[in-house]
Amino acid sequence: RDRLRSRGLGDVYKRQVYTKEFVPNSMSAIPTSEQTASIRLTHTWYRSGTMVCTLQINPSFCYTGSSAYVKSENMRPAFQQGEPNSAYALGNLTAHNSNSANDKASIVQPYTVSDKYGNTSTSSFRAYCTVTGVCTGNNKESHNF
Repeated sequence: RDRLRSRGLGDVYKRQVYTKEFVPNSMSAIPTSEQTASIRLTHTWYRSGTMVCTLQINPSFCYTGSSAYVKSENMRPAFQQGEPNSAYALGNLTAHNSNSANDKASIVQPYTVSDKYGNTSTSSFRAYCTVTGVCTGNNKESHNF
């Protein structure tokens, strides 16, 4: 018979060795290689409730988690005529790249549209992308002649 008094379960648990496996949280992981993000921007022009034309661009950005920059491809707009002889012309694209989480890469693409009567009007597509690939912009704008 063991004459030593019982040390209780607390001592047993204290002698156990615990190991904790580290599993990284995928939501907070920062990409280590270049990835691509894009956004679709659509602007539609109307006269008296009738569609004159629609322009659409899909700007693309590359991001790494610490920087973001504008890709030069996919900047030619898709153009849909709602009336004959409507047209568009692009202005000079302005691009800004980012090397900081406090900044965003961006594009501004000005354009001019004209209707069948020769009326013209201007606007700009604007798109932004963070270093983590979150894109925003002035999508689904409606304009009137």
